[in-house]
Amino acid sequence: MALNIAQQFKLAKTIAKTTVQFECDACRHVWWGDKHETMCDQCDHDGTVLDKRDTVGLGWFKCDCNRMFAGYCRGNMSSQCHKCKQDVWPSYVVPDDAFKGPDAGKNNKHQCAACHGRGVCPIVEAAKQARLK
Repeated sequence: MALNIAQQFKLAKTIAKTTVQFECDACRHVWWGDKHETMCDQCDHDGTVLDKRDTVGLGWFKCDCNRMFAGYCRGNMSSQCHKCKQDVWPSYVVPDDAFKGPDAGKNNKHQCAACHGRGVCPIVEAAKQARLK
């Protein structure tokens, strides 16, 4: 049975409590993992947990118009609600391959403050590079 949007939003909150994004202190490799797995799988050096504002992945948003949605984001970047066009900040950022968001397969166009829906988005590209290991 597929989860509804509220259930997926709640699941994202649960994932965000235990899964964090790291950046390697030596080679700058970025990856997702359990908050206790600090070793870089590229060079075996320790990584640092990134602040939410620097985390890139699948952002979960709840707009003032009550629409919940998911989309690629960086924690310090807003995305536009497709219902009311308001800029919304992410509540949680999780790995983009943790599960498919509620808008997967729909034709809603990615539109964050970095790209404004025009061309290739650097946030989407960075999120794809930092997949869960």
